[in-house]
Amino acid sequence: MLESAIGAPPFTAVENCILEFSWPGERKITAVSDHYLRAGTLSVTVLERGSAWRNGWIDDAQLLVHAEALAKSGYGGYLSNLVR
Repeated sequence: MLESAIGAPPFTAVENCILEFSWPGERKITAVSDHYLRAGTLSVTVLERGSAWRNGWIDDAQLLVHAEALAKSGYGGYLSNLVR
């Protein structure tokens, strides 16, 4: 079996859907979404601003990294202000 740079198999089957890695270790999320959309089982939820931080999915340091990356946008400032 072929392996990616991180040692994982280059393809993964999910309910008869072959997913290619777009970057070592990452699967193409669009392929996953398309699979569930075609199957009629895709469920999408719109999250409020700052949800990842408020729900504990990322910590203050990770939030500030994202805020810095978006510093030129109003959203970057919004994220920075959440921590302060």
